[in-house]
Amino acid sequence: MNKYYKSAILASSLSLSACEKSVMSYPRDAENYQKQFEFCMNLVPDGPKSVVNNDWDEVLVECQSFAQHQDFANYQSKLKRATND
Repeated sequence: MNKYYKSAILASSLSLSACEKSVMSYPRDAENYQKQFEFCMNLVPDGPKSVVNNDWDEVLVECQSFAQHQDFANYQSKLKRATND
């Protein structure tokens, strides 16, 4: 994947993190969350073998946020389909 796509994913997860508290009250799909988290982590290039400042904490937080929001979007989609049937 190219740099633009990776940047777009991380930027969208950053912008979605502002509403993080509002999405905590839904039934989580652990399997979907894990899949989305792994997807996000695979977009991040390999980091340095040793670091002075631990920026990986920020990467993990952003991928957790991304996975949470993707899982919430999946939940909303399922809910819409259920109410339309």
